[in-house]
Amino acid sequence: MKRLGNEPPQHLRTRILTLALLLGAGAVWVASACVLDSIDLERPGFPCNPDGSCRNGLVCEDGVCVRPPDAGSGTADGGPSDGGRRDAGRSDGGHPDAGAPDGGPGDGGPPDGGGNDGGPTVDGGPTCEPSGAMACRGCADGTPCTQASGGGVCLGQTCFDGCWVGGEAIPTGTTEPGNPCRVCDPRVSATAFTDLLDGTACTDDGNPCTADQCQMGACTHEAVQDDTPCPPDTNPCTEDLCRAGTCTHPPAAAGTACGASGQCDGSGNCSEGCDIGGTFYAAGTVDPNEPCRLCDPTQDAQGWTPRPDGTDCDDGDLCNGIYACQSGACVETSPAETCGTPPACHDAAGATCDPVTGTCTYPQSPDGTVCGPDSVCLAGSCQAGCYLSGAFYPSGTAHPSNPCLECDPLRSTTDWSSLADGTDCDDGDLCNGVATCQGGTCMASAGVVCEAPPTCRTAQGATCDPGTGECSYPPSPDGTSCGLGAVCVAGSCQAGCYISGIFYPPGASNPGDPCLACDPGQSTSAWSPSPDGTTCSVGFCVGGSCTPGDCYINGAVYASGQSDPTEECRYCHPSLSTTSWTTQADNTTCGSWDMGCCSGSCVSLGSNVNCGWCGNRCAFNEECLNGTCQPRGG
Repeated sequence: MKRLGNEPPQHLRTRILTLALLLGAGAVWVASACVLDSIDLERPGFPCNPDGSCRNGLVCEDGVCVRPPDAGSGTADGGPSDGGRRDAGRSDGGHPDAGAPDGGPGDGGPPDGGGNDGGPTVDGGPTCEPSGAMACRGCADGTPCTQASGGGVCLGQTCFDGCWVGGEAIPTGTTEPGNPCRVCDPRVSATAFTDLLDGTACTDDGNPCTADQCQMGACTHEAVQDDTPCPPDTNPCTEDLCRAGTCTHPPAAAGTACGASGQCDGSGNCSEGCDIGGTFYAAGTVDPNEPCRLCDPTQDAQGWTPRPDGTDCDDGDLCNGIYACQSGACVETSPAETCGTPPACHDAAGATCDPVTGTCTYPQSPDGTVCGPDSVCLAGSCQAGCYLSGAFYPSGTAHPSNPCLECDPLRSTTDWSSLADGTDCDDGDLCNGVATCQGGTCMASAGVVCEAPPTCRTAQGATCDPGTGECSYPPSPDGTSCGLGAVCVAGSCQAGCYISGIFYPPGASNPGDPCLACDPGQSTSAWSPSPDGTTCSVGFCVGGSCTPGDCYINGAVYASGQSDPTEECRYCHPSLSTTSWTTQADNTTCGSWDMGCCSGSCVSLGSNVNCGWCGNRCAFNEECLNGTCQPRGG
């Protein structure tokens, strides 16, 4: 580091350094043109004397000499300019001017040419003298003044009591803009704002539950300890305590006094009442366990007060008697209802009393309970009749299934009574005979027996109509024989055959064989041969068989064109008839040469009747010769 021409000699600098080490923060370096005129240990910010005294009008506070309250400019919080600065724990290590820039006063080392961070200098002017009678002569604005010259910074060739920050002169005690926890204190630093001591009050945030104090040069608002008292609200039954940085008002404990004679109810309400066993009761509240005691805070705010004797304490239940207070206890003054006299057909056991009306309700006696010489209980009412097998029957009611028994309560209310013997008990059924009572039982005469069914009816399963007394017989099975050549069909006897479950009238052909037919004269249950001559598929039936042919004449089958074996002039001509002979045409040759058919007979054509042809009759005087009529004798 370059040594200036007017810098103290080496031996003097050594003495100054030694003195600085001995005096600690009391020694300061001066700018290159300044000299150590004096080291005043009793300027503001320096330690007090061992006996706690200070000079120059200063007072000792916490071991540090400070100006009295009326001697210096105010701080941001209105206190002395030096009463709240940071003298310990600040960033410059505790030396009053340690915050000065390198080479300036108070930087803990010898000056190297003066100036403030390369700050103001006077080029070509007189040498800067920041001390002595010519303090700040020739010094640029902002050059720190020595303590001997009053401290501060040079401003207009004069030592100004303040700081030079950001190219501006700041009066001592002025707070940093926007930060109430940093202040201009040239005793600590003439070129920067100094942190106020931690715990110094700063701007109030309006929250009573935060501590507004400086911490490390910043205004903080940390929450105060929980349950720290805070401004009260208007409710005497709340506590006013800080909780988590907020002023809260939880309800005060029940029984806390409030008002003239009231107590807090534990819910934040002030009421006239009592605190009994840790529970608040409003004035006039009746003891929940004893209706003859109540809360009367004018008598006892911590316990129950007896109600006047004779006070009604009845619970409104007319069944358990009438009650009144005596010496704070509810006692019976009228007996309770016992419900001991039930009406007819009701029982005392299980009776209940209506607490509103005091009226007893009795359960009904069991149905059938005797309630008189000829009466029984029914649904709580006494009625003449019988109670049998769980059912009530009025007097005179007949037994539901025995007409010879009835309810006669004069004889018995619990059993059926018999009617007089001979009493008609007929049920109107003409099939079972006439009935009368005999010893309580209905006895009938002989009834209708259905055992004579008509033809094609059977007695098995027959029934009698109770309204008419007539029997109905079911039909006999179809096919049952009911006479010669007859069978039963749907309950009726008919001539015919019943074959394979089907009825066929007489003469009906077998559907599969026309040469078989129903002939009930032969059989009513099987097919019989059809009459010979019955047409069949290839001819005619003969003896139950189908015989080929075209005509059936006189019990024989003939082919078409075949002549009558007994008469040559008749033949089978099926297109004209299949059952009779067809006559050959007259004059058809038959027999010998001189014969011919005439009207179906083979006759001689040489007779006078048929001379030469049929019907050619010769006159009486003629005769037939060689097929012609010739005069006789001619």
